[in-house]
Amino acid sequence: MTKRIIALLFALVVCVFSVMPAFAESELPRLIDNSDVLTDEEETELTEYIDQVSVAHQFDLVVLIVDDFGTYSAQDYADDFYDYNGYSENGILLLLSMEDRDWAISTTGTGIPAFTDAGQEHIMDRILPELGEDAFYDAFVEFAELCDDFIRQAQTGE
Repeated sequence: MTKRIIALLFALVVCVFSVMPAFAESELPRLIDNSDVLTDEEETELTEYIDQVSVAHQFDLVVLIVDDFGTYSAQDYADDFYDYNGYSENGILLLLSMEDRDWAISTTGTGIPAFTDAGQEHIMDRILPELGEDAFYDAFVEFAELCDDFIRQAQTGE
């Protein structure tokens, strides 16, 4: 009798977890600072916040800082990086090139209607002054906060 109850409970647990959404905290880095503009402490804090927002919304929020884009345009680099690095089908990526002092935003899935051109312009209007003053950590935290707001508004139909 006890074995039957344990087997039944085990089967129930397996059924419950098999129907839960498969979105878990990604093993992919959501903060990539190839130009080393952030301190180790800033990277740790920002990574934790970005991961928290991403997991809460089941939506990949990615910040990528590079030295340059090579032969790519900023937009092509951002789009390809997101698409070819295994991020979820719903997301946003902010790309910043230190050498070019240029940027791009790439959206996919539910990120496309959540972050309209006007929304992206609003976000960049808010963070470009900080980026211009090399206040990178502050700019990226504000970016993540704004993304959290935009995603929440999109999910609630606001």
